[in-house]
Amino acid sequence: MLQAAGHEAVVVLDGGLQKRVRENRPVETGEITPVPAEIAAVPRDGMWADKQDIMDMLGETDRATLIAAAPYLPEDISEIPAGAVRVMSRVIPGSVSVPYPAMAQPGSTALQPTEQREHLLAAVPKGAPAIVYCASGLSAPLIGLSLVSAGHKEVKIYDGSLDEWLSDARNPTESRVRPS
Repeated sequence: MLQAAGHEAVVVLDGGLQKRVRENRPVETGEITPVPAEIAAVPRDGMWADKQDIMDMLGETDRATLIAAAPYLPEDISEIPAGAVRVMSRVIPGSVSVPYPAMAQPGSTALQPTEQREHLLAAVPKGAPAIVYCASGLSAPLIGLSLVSAGHKEVKIYDGSLDEWLSDARNPTESRVRPS
């Protein structure tokens, strides 16, 4: 996300502070006095997709791979809000499902090892552009990050995601099927 705003010197603290402490890595403590600074965010072209981009590529799977990053519906949906069920059960036609929870190690905030992430992303061709979407635009960047770290060069995030897509009943959708 910060790179999309024009910042190049960005890294991810994979697993967060908890993982760093568990691994006995250096951590500084004490009072910190922030230094005021101005940051000029300049959006970079080519990192975001919009609804029109998706409409333009429907039926043309050679243009880009659409990736649905929302989690699969659980077996018991009795406590899931109806709106969430609707979003999690639909995809844009031609999408490949790569649910974002699969990218994290179970019970952890750390990403899966590189080999596991590459296995999960195997259905996404490396030489073609990829457009990632989720339910609301919040989870898609994790899959985008995983794609970039696996060597994909052209990755865009459709930040309108299914919230925007499903708001227009004329937009095509398909039922999302959980693999067996």
